[in-house]
Amino acid sequence: MNDSGFIRSNCAARLIVTLAAACLAQSLHADTIIVPDDTPFFGVALAQAASGDTIIVRAGTYAEANEFVIDGKTVTIMSESPEAEVILSGADLHRVLRIEGPGANGTVIDGITFRDGTAPGNGSGNEGGGLRITNADVTIRNCVFDGNTAVGAGGGLYISNTSLTIANTQFLGNSSTGSGADGGGAFLSGGIHTISGCLFDGNSAADSGGGFRLDAGAAQVTACVFTGNTVGVGGGAFFGRSGTGVTFDHCRFEGNHADLEGGGLRVYDAGTALLVRNSLFLGNTAAQTGGALHLSQATVKALNCTFMDNEAGSSNAIISYQTVGPRAFHNVIVWNNTPASTPFESGINLDVRYSLVEGGQPGLGNINADPMLDRDGRPLAGSPVIDAGSTSLYSGPFSDFGGGQRGLDDPDTADTGESIIGPVVDMGAYEYQPVPVSQCPGDINGDGMVDGADLGILLAAWGSCL
Repeated sequence: MNDSGFIRSNCAARLIVTLAAACLAQSLHADTIIVPDDTPFFGVALAQAASGDTIIVRAGTYAEANEFVIDGKTVTIMSESPEAEVILSGADLHRVLRIEGPGANGTVIDGITFRDGTAPGNGSGNEGGGLRITNADVTIRNCVFDGNTAVGAGGGLYISNTSLTIANTQFLGNSSTGSGADGGGAFLSGGIHTISGCLFDGNSAADSGGGFRLDAGAAQVTACVFTGNTVGVGGGAFFGRSGTGVTFDHCRFEGNHADLEGGGLRVYDAGTALLVRNSLFLGNTAAQTGGALHLSQATVKALNCTFMDNEAGSSNAIISYQTVGPRAFHNVIVWNNTPASTPFESGINLDVRYSLVEGGQPGLGNINADPMLDRDGRPLAGSPVIDAGSTSLYSGPFSDFGGGQRGLDDPDTADTGESIIGPVVDMGAYEYQPVPVSQCPGDINGDGMVDGADLGILLAAWGSCL
């Protein structure tokens, strides 16, 4: 080849490389699509989006003839601002959104309301009225699932073979309505999940898991609230089975109901393990047994929890079980439940220590006395639960249900509990927080000065306290 031929070939090769690089750069460039600026139809925006794109949705309600679909590509869907109400609606005609395929891994949904979705069909068509996700790991944050229904599992949300991160999201009034349907708020099958700062309120399921149900997976649930969820069988707030491992930290279970057993939580099957720490169980009910908890062949450990005002129709206000493994209740408060005479179902493997149990309970460090709690379960000054738990038995975050320091010594209370090293923890979900002695007694507002602002507070409160 002569020099001119070599030069032409070399230039052509360079041109091909340059064009390929340009095409690759274009494909790697993530675009932003704004709805309705770029298109008034959310479904069109999803169809136009390439993997890696972001769809920003302005305030409004978006409903179309068919469900929205993300199939095999990664997108971020977000509201235009935290204040904007962006509603994706199924208009009570179909599911709101479906996400599937490993190509959708990394998809993020932020600030979206899923409302009035329905899954009335057969098979996979009856799962996840608001959102159905399969084979894709997704992050959901700052969202609302409101008033969605499914004939099958997962009225609000259904997932399979997926690991989810769900944060600051509300599940409100979703339902699974068919015979044997589970997971009114959400149904999670398999995967490893992180759920934090969420509210499950007023969801229902015909069978189990009014708030949510988890099968054959693992979940860390932190700072979540479960209120007013109901089921036809068991697990008003939560149902777990098939080797599930779930930890609840700093959670509130209040006013949930089961028509059979486990008004709060029900865990099922050998190998299924439940750990609950620094949590409140208030006013949960079961028509038969286990107002707060029901176990079947599963294990439970409850650390620094408060069980108050729970009720079972026949017996075992706190826990009932069938052929279970170890059941440990350490540093808990059991008070004012119905029937008070049988808070725990008796039997082997029951380990209750350093706990206050109304009516008494055998075990090291247990006491039977009025716990002196306020209506939310906080100990008042002079309560016998202060500095009466076991620090050695406690394992978990060193913050109580309300975020206060766990293991905070009260100088006015003698230590009646146990600790190998460091302060003795209190019993129950809340740690008593002693009021520090002010170095400036006249500083009412705590700004480090005694001035007119403090006088104004005093004068505003002047008069009888009766």
